[in-house]
Amino acid sequence: MNLIARLFPPPYVKEVIASLNGLSTIFEENWKARAAFEQEMRGRIKTWFLEHPEAVQRATQEPNYNPRVVCLEVIANLARDDLASGQNHVYRGVLSMAGENKKALYRVAMEELVKAGLGTPETLRERAKELEQEIKEAG
Repeated sequence: MNLIARLFPPPYVKEVIASLNGLSTIFEENWKARAAFEQEMRGRIKTWFLEHPEAVQRATQEPNYNPRVVCLEVIANLARDDLASGQNHVYRGVLSMAGENKKALYRVAMEELVKAGLGTPETLRERAKELEQEIKEAG
């Protein structure tokens, strides 16, 4: 990563990173989700935003752009990818403690996206079933 770009990110990247840092409050009630967010995901996502400013810029051009929603979408996508990959499994179909934490993080992020109007409770249930199936098959 370019040191200059990391030290002086564009304003839209700064805005999204500030929103990411403000998300800690939504994970306070769920200690598993908070652990996954604080210990791993926040740093990974911040690095991703800094390394992919063009993707952040494209997101800012979407209608109804909201930096908080962008952060929640990235959290949900990364957590789901990790859980489906098998890297957080003890053995086939059984998540490690870190995996259980990421699963809780995914659920909270998806619930927040539904509250923001990006989906319905029905969609949330369908995605949860799909994730459970992916977890069972991975590992």
